[in-house]
Amino acid sequence: MARPTKSDDPRRSILEAARALIVEEGHEKVSLRAVAAAAGFSPASLYEYFDSREDLLKTLAGEASNRLGATLLKAADKGKTPAAALVEVGLAYVDFAREHREDFLLLFGRLESARQSFSESVPSASPYSVVMNGVREALGAAGRRATQATVEQVSYVLWAAAHGMAMLQVTHLHGFDADFRAADRTGLQALVRGLDLAD
Repeated sequence: MARPTKSDDPRRSILEAARALIVEEGHEKVSLRAVAAAAGFSPASLYEYFDSREDLLKTLAGEASNRLGATLLKAADKGKTPAAALVEVGLAYVDFAREHREDFLLLFGRLESARQSFSESVPSASPYSVVMNGVREALGAAGRRATQATVEQVSYVLWAAAHGMAMLQVTHLHGFDADFRAADRTGLQALVRGLDLAD
């Protein structure tokens, strides 16, 4: 495996080395000692930049969350209607998981929700905010009242469906030879219609 070159930013060098190891070995197997060796630091010096292995992994999980959010935003622009945009967001979610398997597993294995109840607002940087904004637009386009409760319920159902597809494909069905994308599109389109979001 090609190791990242040491940059002028030590913290960045450590993160890049850690992510390269995670992609190669999975986040559960990565140790601080291995990260230090890959980044060209002593194990003790890593504590100048990260409090612990968990701190390092959560930082990387946060970066993965940001990349997922950017991916979903880009996908939302592909939909010709708000309902179609939700399907594209769902497909992009699964694609991200398949193309960045270890980032995805790290994200959902290490980063808990920033919210503890529906009464708390969704951080604007959260990938889930893309889903919620899309649902809000789709409800409006379908002539339905977009109450907060309705937006939350519909968003959760769509997110859970896409997440289930993604998790199956990167774990139990990893390497299985099938046209999952066609099945995913059909399923997401049916779900959007079933939720009365089609406009």
